[in-house]
Formats: sequence, structure tokens, C-alpha cells
Amino acid sequence: MIHRLGISTNNLWFTNQYINLQRCYFSTHNINENKKIFNKSQNIGFRNQNQQHNLQKKQQQQQSKSILNQDIVNTYKKKEDRLNNKFRQLVNPFISIHQKVVDIPKWEEIYSDMSLPFHLDIGCGVGEMILERSIQRKDLNLLGIDIRDIFIGRAFKGLNEYRLQQQDNHNGYSKNLHFMIANINVNLLRICKSLPKNSIKEISLLFCDPHVKKKHLKRRMVNKALVDEIVLVTEPNATVYIGTDIAELYADMDTLFSESTSFKKLNQSEVDKEWILPPTKKETFYKNMNTKVYKTIFRRI
Repeated sequence: MIHRLGISTNNLWFTNQYINLQRCYFSTHNINENKKIFNKSQNIGFRNQNQQHNLQKKQQQQQSKSILNQDIVNTYKKKEDRLNNKFRQLVNPFISIHQKVVDIPKWEEIYSDMSLPFHLDIGCGVGEMILERSIQRKDLNLLGIDIRDIFIGRAFKGLNEYRLQQQDNHNGYSKNLHFMIANINVNLLRICKSLPKNSIKEISLLFCDPHVKKKHLKRRMVNKALVDEIVLVTEPNATVYIGTDIAELYADMDTLFSESTSFKKLNQSEVDKEWILPPTKKETFYKNMNTKVYKTIFRRI
């Protein structure tokens, strides 16, 4: 049959070898291609695994960061709550950081009627007493002063809440109350000179920092220098209210004002009759605890 086709035996052998080589080539080529496809799919798989791993790692980092941020927020919140709950945070008014001279505001923009007499609440704390008094006495301008900024912040918060409530109820309110952060031992004369002359008719010193330790007595806000300045900024018939739950502090303040020839101490019956200030939170607390609260009134002569 081969001879009939005109193909010799030698040519047939070469033809078969050629065909076999082609088969080997294509077979090897297919294997290599298959390997490439397999390797490519493996690389894609590894890449997907790496991407998934990186994604999981990133999510874990974000979650850890979120937890860390929340811990920081909680820490500062606890710190703020702790500070807010410190109603007896003793302050030394005579150290250097508290010797700042305050800027005097434009009183005409704060008070609606500057012709009204003034009540100064020195060491006003969070201002609950003087806020209540400003509601009761529309015929007074009231100024609360405290060295502690956190207390004045809470005082303004209470004042703003009251005014918003009055607006919601379509009720008016008098602009007769303001608060200041100031060291009264440094700024009393400066503040009082900025007010209308002879306008200060009442001063309250309620539950001042006691500093009961003997080595800290010199840190007390009420001292002879402050009493002398109060004499300078008040006129006859001005009233000074004193109140505290600490017997030693009461005795100290009582002695300082009694030794001044410019003040007269009212007797107990007169104090009971003329004490018209709303109770502070401290006073209410101590009365509920059956703790004695010491009060007295001095009249400027």
C-alpha cells in the first residue's frame, strides 16, 4: 500500500518521527500551559488569602482603635464626672496661678437695668442660691464670683436652662444675674470700681473653703485684707451675710468682721428675721444630716 502511494520506507520513518515530535511538542506545550494556569490560579488564591488576611487585620486594628478611643472617652468622662461631683475642692487663692487680673465685661450689655443695687455672692459655687434669688428679687442685680472655673461653668449651665425654660413657656425673664471666674482676693476692688458708685448693697460669704488644718489657715479667702476691701466698696447700711457648717471658720470670720469698726453684728433674733436668702444645696444637705449651720449678719455702719 505504501509502495502504491509512492512513499518510500525511509520517508515514512521520517514522517512518523516528525509526527511524534509534534505530538511531544504539543503535549509538553499543553502541560506547560496547564502549569501556568494552575500557578496563576494558585497565585490568585494566595492573593485573595492575603487580601482577606490584611482585611481581617485592618478590621482588628480598627476595632482595637475604636476600643482604645472609647476607653479614652470613658476615662475623660469619668474625670469630668469626678470633677463635677467635687463640691469641696479646696483652692489656695494666694498661689501664683490664681493671681490673674480679670477683664471687666461691659455691664450694660449684661444687665438690663444698671440703676438697680447689686448683690455680690463671693464664692458662689454652682450658683443655685443666687439664681433662685435673682428670680425672687427682680429689683436686684446679682453677681456670682468663684475662683473655680468648673463651678462657674455649671452655674451658667443652670442659668441658661432656666432662661430656655422661660422662653419655652413664653415667659419673660430679667437680665439681672451674671457669673464671673475671678480670685476675689485679687480682683474685688477692680470689679467693684467698675460697677456704679455706691451700688453694692449686699454681699454673701456662704460655705467658703474652710482649710481647717492649722498650717493651711493662711489660705482662707476671708482674711483681714478682704474685710478691709469690703469696707472700701460698701456704704453704710450695706449687709454682709455669713454662713458655714464649720465652727472654726465661722468663729474666724465672725472675729474678723467684729474687730472692724465699720461693721455691726446683728443679734440672733434680728438674724432670724432678716435672713432672707434662699438655702444653698450645702445648707439643705447639712440640715438634712442634722448638722448645725452657723449664720450671722453684719451691717455696715
